[in-house]
Amino acid sequence: MRITVASDAGFASIFDRMDGPLSSSDPSVQAQNDAPHVASALRSLGHEVSTAVLGAKATQDLAAVAGAGEALVDAAPDLVVNLCDSVQGEPRLAPLVPAFLDAHGLRHTGGDAGATALGKRKHDVKAVLVREGLPTPCYQVIDVDADVASFELKLVPPVILKLCGEHASVGIDPTSVCFDEDAVRAKALSLQHRYGQPILVEEYVAGREFYVSCIGRPLRPWPLMEHQLSEGLPIRTFDRKWLERDVDVPLRDRAPGSIPQRASAAPFAGSLDDVGALCARALHVIGWQDWGRVDLRLDKGGIPLIIDVTPMTYLHPEAPCAKAASAAGCSYVELWRRIVDGATC
Repeated sequence: MRITVASDAGFASIFDRMDGPLSSSDPSVQAQNDAPHVASALRSLGHEVSTAVLGAKATQDLAAVAGAGEALVDAAPDLVVNLCDSVQGEPRLAPLVPAFLDAHGLRHTGGDAGATALGKRKHDVKAVLVREGLPTPCYQVIDVDADVASFELKLVPPVILKLCGEHASVGIDPTSVCFDEDAVRAKALSLQHRYGQPILVEEYVAGREFYVSCIGRPLRPWPLMEHQLSEGLPIRTFDRKWLERDVDVPLRDRAPGSIPQRASAAPFAGSLDDVGALCARALHVIGWQDWGRVDLRLDKGGIPLIIDVTPMTYLHPEAPCAKAASAAGCSYVELWRRIVDGATC
C-alpha cells in the first residue's frame, strides 16, 4: 500500500509561544517529531511510504501529495496518515488538511474538517459532552472579546483556567488553579492578552488523573493508565509535561480549605463499570476516529470526570497512547498495523 505521512513543519512552535529554555529549533524538541517514527513503523509493515512536511505553502504541499491533473489517480497515495495537529504551528488551521484531502477524494486518518475544528475548541467539546450526558466538570467560558473585569464566577472554587484552542498544556502553569474570583480575573486577563482566544473556566477536581487511549474504527480503548502527579502541584503544567522541570507553587499552601466533591455538569445515567467505553464514546460524539486520548480525574466521590479530549494525540513511541499499547502487549509497529487496517477497511 502507498501511504503518505503528512506532518506540520511548524509542529514544535508551541515551545516558541512559551517562556521556556527551549525553542522549536532545539534538537531535543525536534526529536519529539512523530513523523519519522511513524514512517519507519509503516515501512516495517511493508508499505511504500513517503512523507509530506507542510511548510509556509501548505496548500501547494498538499497538492503535491494529491498529484495533478490526469496523473492524480496514479500519483495519489492509498492512505494519508494525517499528523497535522497544526499548520505552521497554528492549531486553528489544522482543519485545512482534512478539508483539502476530502475535497480531493483522498482517504486519510482522523476526523474530517468539522471534527478537527471542534477538537480545537475545548468549550464546544464540553458542550457536546454535556449534551450527550457524559460526565465532565461544571464550567464557564470567557469569550475572546469579553470584559474580564466584569466576569462573575458562578462555579464553586477552586477552578482551573485553560485555553480553549490549545492542547499540550499550553498556557497552564501553577497560577492556572484559582481560588477566588479576583484570581480568576487576573489569570484570564493574562491569558487573554497573550493568546487572544476563549478561556475555559472549569471546576478543579482534586483526585487522581487517568487517561484512556483509543484506536481503530470503531475506536476501541486501551487499558486505563495513570498520569503521575506531584503532591505539591497536582496539575500537568507545560513545564512539567515538556521540560521536565518543577516550578511548584503548592496548591495546599494556597488552598483556603479542602477542595469540595464535584458533580458532573450534566446528569450521567450511564454505567461507570467500563471507563474505556465511556472515553471511546467521548471521541466518537465529536466525530473522531483512528486514535485519540481522553483524560479523566477521579473525584472524591469516585466519579471519573472527563477533563480533556485530545483527538489527535501525538504518537511518538514514548507518547501516552504508545505506552498504553505497550502495557496491553501491543508493539509500536503493531499499533500502526491496527490503525492502518481500521482506516482502510
